[in-house]
Amino acid sequence: MEGIARPAAPAWRDPGPMLRPRSVAILGASPGSRWLQILQEQIPQAGYQGPLWLLNPSHAKIGEVPCYPGVRATPEVPEHLLVLLPAERVVPALEDAAAAGVKSATIYATGWAETDAAGKARQEALRTLAEHTGLRLCGPNCLGTISVREGLIAYPLRVFEWLKPGGIGAVFQSGALLYPFIRAGGERGAGFSYVISCGNEVGTDAADYVKFLVEDPETTAIALLLEGVRAPDKFRAALDMALAAGKPVAVL
Repeated sequence: MEGIARPAAPAWRDPGPMLRPRSVAILGASPGSRWLQILQEQIPQAGYQGPLWLLNPSHAKIGEVPCYPGVRATPEVPEHLLVLLPAERVVPALEDAAAAGVKSATIYATGWAETDAAGKARQEALRTLAEHTGLRLCGPNCLGTISVREGLIAYPLRVFEWLKPGGIGAVFQSGALLYPFIRAGGERGAGFSYVISCGNEVGTDAADYVKFLVEDPETTAIALLLEGVRAPDKFRAALDMALAAGKPVAVL
């Protein structure tokens, strides 16, 4: 009816650039990083077909692998960054990356709104950057993502042995609890499509991931572990999409 305000359409953010990238770089790679070792081990093991570059201006090589000073020095600009930098260095690094043409990033570091006033300010600066540049972000304060068919295990814990392609898509706000879920499912023969640890959800939130999984033809069921819903109307819209597509959603 005329004069009645209608709710604004949800501002959807497509996580496709971070879940289906054609090239990946690890920003902040260092020789002593256990997480780097696991990422370098599992991503090729899983069969990722794109290039995987290491970035750190302090090293020419890490082991026998070339290390580039930054995103402008790689053979082409990487589509996705796995960011192993401490929180205070993330925003300046991503400002440069977005200007160079990077489309998305996974931010593992803690030290954001879950900590103190400085962390809250840092997270707000990260949110502003994402809004102004269109950069798609997973995290911060997360354990990354797994794209099973694409062979991209951007999750720095060893889970390869329990992963096989299948129809389960999972979105967990707790990255640590994702590990026993993957293991328990894998040991029982379950197969996965995409597995996402979304952390503090700056830019891309649980509803965006649910919409992505609903639209993914290989995903047949969705598992969610949520500590809170930041945008209830948007989340409800995503669940309506899942209902219409006949894809069950289990929420803990």
